[in-house]
Amino acid sequence: MSLSRLHDTQSCRTIRRCVATLKRRIIAVCILKQIEMSTEKIAEHLEQGRLTLTVMDDGSGVLLDVKDEALFNLNATGLFVIQQIKNDCESLDALAEAVAQKFKIDKPRARQDVETFTNALSATL
Repeated sequence: MSLSRLHDTQSCRTIRRCVATLKRRIIAVCILKQIEMSTEKIAEHLEQGRLTLTVMDDGSGVLLDVKDEALFNLNATGLFVIQQIKNDCESLDALAEAVAQKFKIDKPRARQDVETFTNALSATL
């Protein structure tokens, strides 16, 4: 193999690695944007009255989707997240930090839980 062909092969590998890295970063940004849009969508529906929240005596909650006539039972964590969103805390990082502090869990776990919850709820709206 000639030196120029070897150089071309190495360049191609480098370019492929760069493209793969760039794709992963773009996907991560798109996912983050989707999650932020999920919390914004939930906040918008709370403000517009499509979603109404009822806090139960046992620390859980019920979220009513007036438009689709659907009820969502919320455990204490889900209730807390909805209350935070209702109080203008829409950033994923801020929600994860609040959940981590309130429920004494690590932030990566809180972030995953908030992502899962907000994405699932938003998908039904």
